[in-house]
Amino acid sequence: MDREGKFTPATYTEEAYQLFAQTMSGLVEAAEKLGVIIGLEGGYNHVLHTPALMKRFLDDIASPNVEVIFDAMNLIHPHETDRESQKRILDQAFSWYGDRITVLHIKDVAFEGEKQVFHFIGEGVFDYEPLLRWVKKEKPQIDVLLESCKPERYHEDVRFLQEMYEGIE
Repeated sequence: MDREGKFTPATYTEEAYQLFAQTMSGLVEAAEKLGVIIGLEGGYNHVLHTPALMKRFLDDIASPNVEVIFDAMNLIHPHETDRESQKRILDQAFSWYGDRITVLHIKDVAFEGEKQVFHFIGEGVFDYEPLLRWVKKEKPQIDVLLESCKPERYHEDVRFLQEMYEGIE
């Protein structure tokens, strides 16, 4: 990140990963001593910008005190919004560290260039079916956080997700 908090090409370098891992190792050590869990959320514009990097970090840090807050939409890069790309990204995350996902962060967006622009659930580019299929099969009791949820849209958003979830065989 630069001084204004904007992500730069340096965000995606090995140097950035090593700095992140080094910084996190101290936090993880403290979490282990205190008996608390650290929740990590990756994103296309973060150091942990792919499922492979999240897996690498979880393997490198090797601590039961690190879990994943899974915001699937954050892993969808602006150039990978098609259904097949989304499914591939989700399948990678589920197979590599699905057992470490303890919270879902749900939202929908569209992209204006590289920037995510908030949309209500079901009105953006995210394909919820693969995510909800995995939840139903693997983690039906997982906690779900609705991001940018507006009080006036809450019931509609929940109904959309519930109807899709119930329709999955």
